[in-house]
Amino acid sequence: MPAPQPGDLFYDIEGDPHYEGGLEYLHGVWFDGQFKAFWAHDHGAEARALADLLEFFRQRLAACPEARIYHYAPYEITALRRLTAQYGIGEAFLDRLLRCLSSEHLAQIAA
Repeated sequence: MPAPQPGDLFYDIEGDPHYEGGLEYLHGVWFDGQFKAFWAHDHGAEARALADLLEFFRQRLAACPEARIYHYAPYEITALRRLTAQYGIGEAFLDRLLRCLSSEHLAQIAA
């Protein structure tokens, strides 16, 4: 793993495949010794949680340009791609993170 940087984030997502159409009900971020949760109890809230999460990432990376977003497995990226396409929210931002900045800002913890 890369050396820790000020502003590093640790991201996880939880979903319910049995909810009609599936539901990513929790985006969780650990940072600065605290946990921030973006909850969704239905599809409308799922879209709002996604928008709020991506805005949080934008602000954090603007304030801490050396920070990384750590995630545990490929699922987080797969889910974010699906959600941004499904809701038309944050597609360009996620694309920049994945294509241009992935080696700088996204880091998978486990293979």
